[in-house]
Amino acid sequence: MEESQDIRPDFATAAGMCLDGRYVDAFEACIKAFGGEPDSPALLDLGLQTLVLRIMVAAPEAHVEALAGRWIAGCRFGNPDIAEVILTDAFRDDPQAYDFFGNFAALSVRLGRGDSAVRLFSHCLGPELPARIERHAIEEKYRDGLDTYDEVFLHDMAVDRFLAFLSPRLEPDGNLDIVDACCGTGLAAPHLRPLARTLAGIDLSASMLERARRRDLYDSLTVGDVVAELEGRVADLVVCCGAANYFRDLAPLGRAVFQCLRPGGLFAFSDFPAPDGVMITTGGSLRYCRGRRTVRDMMSRIGMEEVGCDLGVMYGLPCYLWMFRRPGAAP
Repeated sequence: MEESQDIRPDFATAAGMCLDGRYVDAFEACIKAFGGEPDSPALLDLGLQTLVLRIMVAAPEAHVEALAGRWIAGCRFGNPDIAEVILTDAFRDDPQAYDFFGNFAALSVRLGRGDSAVRLFSHCLGPELPARIERHAIEEKYRDGLDTYDEVFLHDMAVDRFLAFLSPRLEPDGNLDIVDACCGTGLAAPHLRPLARTLAGIDLSASMLERARRRDLYDSLTVGDVVAELEGRVADLVVCCGAANYFRDLAPLGRAVFQCLRPGGLFAFSDFPAPDGVMITTGGSLRYCRGRRTVRDMMSRIGMEEVGCDLGVMYGLPCYLWMFRRPGAAP
């Protein structure tokens, strides 16, 4: 108990610096707390390790590798593979370790260690799938957070990452009929509008769509279930950023998109990773997560062709970015 008390002042100091936006100072405080000794109790302090990982995940791209190197050296791990083994062994059975493994997985993505990221994120997942995430729970979640939703930097960063994946794969001629499926408050609309001849938004939440309407960028906005509302539409591009994880079975959405796309039309979406099959997060927001093979097999059965898949960081977690095409001439 005395050793734990010795660690906590450093942790509290570093956490306070983060709240003040002093991330570099917070990182230095964490490194100091680790003490540079292989038997330091701070090395296996869950809160301290989670905090330093969170700082590195939020750091500018140019600094991530250097910070990670200093962390590895400061903890005397030797290299990232050894760090993964030591820390996974220490925390895998800790019920409070969801944030630790989520941040470690996100850092691994930023370091180009995709297999490690999926492996680490698997410790955030469980196999016991709820039948569905109820519509009222989704509506309530977004209604309660509506006032500050657009101010959360993780939401802006997620849209930026999604569009960085999407934009190079499109012709910027402004001549596409686009459906923004599960569009929320319309954070993606400023990026999509220049690509669009028409831009339609669909979402379950009327209050979120009211915010989207204020942007004055959509040609139409519809409240409703996205699978049902896609019926009868015709589009060149359907995007679904940050919402596929609410579908236990993604196939109905995939089939609905296939039917509404013109030949050559594109479907781009984000989805959280699992080692294989479908799993569910055990902490944070409830999310269904899928293995790459699971998604590829499902979309192939629907008749879609894969255009690309990246592993990025969205909402502070590792996330797959997918694009599929309906076979035929390009739109």
